This record gives sequence, structure tokens and C-alpha cells, in this order.
Amino acid sequence: MNNDFGLRVRKDFLKLDYDKISNGVESHLKQFPDLIELGKKIIEKYHVTHIISDVTPWVLTSTKEMNIKSTLLASFTWLDIYEEFLPEKLLELFIKSYNDAQQVIFYELANPQTLKRFSSGVNVGLASRNMSVDRINEIKSEFDNTKKTIFVSVGMSNNGVYSSYDVEELPYNFITTHGVGVKGKNVKQLPIDVLDTQNYVAASDFCISKAGWTSISEMLLSKRPMALIRRDDNAEDRYLINKLCRRKQAIAIDLFELSDIGKIITKMQKVEWGSYDYQNDSDKIANLIINY
Repeated sequence: MNNDFGLRVRKDFLKLDYDKISNGVESHLKQFPDLIELGKKIIEKYHVTHIISDVTPWVLTSTKEMNIKSTLLASFTWLDIYEEFLPEKLLELFIKSYNDAQQVIFYELANPQTLKRFSSGVNVGLASRNMSVDRINEIKSEFDNTKKTIFVSVGMSNNGVYSSYDVEELPYNFITTHGVGVKGKNVKQLPIDVLDTQNYVAASDFCISKAGWTSISEMLLSKRPMALIRRDDNAEDRYLINKLCRRKQAIAIDLFELSDIGKIITKMQKVEWGSYDYQNDSDKIANLIINY
């Protein structure tokens, strides 16, 4: 059983596959009672007193029924995306479980629908693993320092991107996350279990990425310009991209533009980027949870 069903996309398009999502969510909802009971058994077995959820809804019901604390960390909820195309009947259990959340913490750039969904919550900044100047310099030393370094990521959930892009002739260094089809002698591909992507982001000059909140958080805290892959059928991505484009901290690109990465980089080099201060509130978030 999976914690969440999430999203499914069409091959090589990154467009949502509505039929697969609808069927998958319907099947996943049938598992909710078993998942809630599993959560309760884990709480009892390990004497859990506080559960933190990053958008997984059913565990919030487990905690309520076991009368223990829960914290929902939210930049979005699955409801924000699903409600645009799934029937209301499929959303009822999600609504009920999210309503079982006790403490709600809203990340910076949280989706407006998420902010409206809960009657109360605490607003915080961004969150990222701490960056190490020594580690960043170590990473930079691996590359030709006469060239700009480009960080390319489509996230861990990169289903839908199967194309290969040859960048060997481009005058840049490239760092890519696992599964990205950027090829060439000037490319360093990170292993799937890399633990410090934030340092690789900070060691780069420009970033090309999907609009996942965690990736964006690392790029904003590193003050790195970014090109974000447009996904207008995904409410979370659409909001984040539009917000950051208005602030001149990102440009939006379409998936097909990856076939000419050099053109994307040239476009980014011409932008007058906006300035906006963000805080890494990881310590504040930890204290809010501990002291709840």
C-alpha cells in the first residue's frame, strides 16, 4: 500500500493522465480504512505521541482516533490538484482526513486554496537542508571555472520525461539529478541517493527544473535564477510558476524547449532578475512542532 497515489502523467508530455489518476485515486480510497488502521497500529506499537504529515491525509485521521498530536506541513494538498478534475464524491475522504489535522503549518508560497482550506494555521518561510560553504566550494572545484554551471532537475517523480538531450557542444558545465536525459562529457549526473542537492544548486549559476516546492525552496534560498517547466494542468505548479514569474525570479518554459537547452540559458542570461528575501525557517518549524 502506498501513502499517497499522487499523480500520473502521459509519456514525454508531463501532462496529467486524468483517466489513470481517476482510477488510481478511486482504488487508493478503498484502502483508506486499512491505512488508517495501520497508522493506529504503528502509533500503539511504537508509543507515538506526535505525527507529522507532509500532505498525506489518512494518517491525520489515525492520530485523531488515537487522540495524539498531529502536524500538517502544507505548501499544497492533494485536494488543490484533484478538485479541478475529479468528481466531488472522490474528494470526500480527503476533505474529512485533512479536517482532522490539529496543527497546520503553511510554508511560504503555499497554494491559496490550501490557505483557505484550514480555519487556522501558522505561516512560516521556506525550508531546506543547510548549505555548506566548504562543500559548495568543493563542488565548484570539480568543474571548469571559466564556464557557467547549470543545474538540471525534474525531481524524483520524473515520469513523463524520457527524451535525451545532448549538451556536449554547449559551453557550460551541467549537474543533473538522477533520471534526467542530459548527456555529454560536460555533465555530472548525481546518484539517486544524493543527500545534498542544496549544495549542488548553490554551486550552480542557473537552474532548470520542474516546479516542485522543495526544489524551488533550495533555488530561492540559494538565490539562483531558474527556468521552470510549465505544467498548466497542475494547480500547485501553475501557482508557483506564475507567482515567481511575477516576482521575476523565474521564467516559464515548455517541456519541448529542453531540446535546445542553450537557448533556455541564453534567455535566462538576458533577464533582469528580481530581488526578494526568503528565510530558511527549518529551525522555527522544528520548534513549532516540538512545542505544540
